Amino acid sequence: MKVDVGDKLEREIKSFENLWFGGFCRSNPRVLGGWEGSVKGQQTQDLEKISEVCIKPYMHSSTTALDIGTDGGVWLTQMTGAGSLIGMDIRPAWHTDFWTNMDLWLNRQRGYDLSKIDYIFSPDFSCAKLEENSIDYVFSYDVFCHISYSGTEEYLKNLYSKLRTGC
Repeated sequence: MKVDVGDKLEREIKSFENLWFGGFCRSNPRVLGGWEGSVKGQQTQDLEKISEVCIKPYMHSSTTALDIGTDGGVWLTQMTGAGSLIGMDIRPAWHTDFWTNMDLWLNRQRGYDLSKIDYIFSPDFSCAKLEENSIDYVFSYDVFCHISYSGTEEYLKNLYSKLRTGC
């Protein structure tokens, strides 16, 4: 019996709707995850080290940075050196408190201009709301490991045309 890939992906996407209402990292942008064990410090060290090596060297005023699976936006707080930030998630922004977090973590705590941030609700793997040839930097943390191989393949196939040369 052959499985309809489109139906399988639709069921997979639907399954994400009930995850982490209020955002996975809702309690503290310096800590990965809102669960109790994260306050022991390891996640804060991980965030800072990953940011130091994988994010900050690539942020420039001309960079348009995309965070796939942005959830509550904790990784976007590390990308403020970019000229433009895009958080994209399969769930709507209200479901993860994205704009509340951005206001608190970036605007009120750092005076960051929220007009430099865009949120894209992408309820499938099409990346349709991203402009062609518009992204300089892509980051995703702990997202693709939760997506099936066929879902990942679909996502990456659709993302490719959105990337600028050198991304």
